[in-house]
Amino acid sequence: KYPQMDLEYTFWQMVYLCLDPKRVYKNTSYHKQTKNQWARDDPAFTVLCVCFLFVAAVAYAVAFRVSPGLFLRAVGGAVLIDFALTGVIVSSVTWAVANRYLRVSSMHGVEQEVEW
Repeated sequence: KYPQMDLEYTFWQMVYLCLDPKRVYKNTSYHKQTKNQWARDDPAFTVLCVCFLFVAAVAYAVAFRVSPGLFLRAVGGAVLIDFALTGVIVSSVTWAVANRYLRVSSMHGVEQEVEW
């Protein structure tokens, strides 16, 4: 339905990140070798994570019978603070550390840099 998002592969990745992370790493490593890029091209993983956070917030609101205002606050807090803000902070710090201390330079290889 959404040609820019590979939802089937994304679900596969989410399941196997819990069950067999080594398998996901091998698949991602193959992607790196063929396309010279670690990152995914589509936003499907992020979209599904936000959807799951929304479902969790709905379950919280139903279980604790909260008001609509508190429900919106729970959804906003889960998506904006817990997911987006924390993700940006952790990504920025680990990106800086990886590019500063973990890169290996080689005369015969392509210049490598961790994408943010």
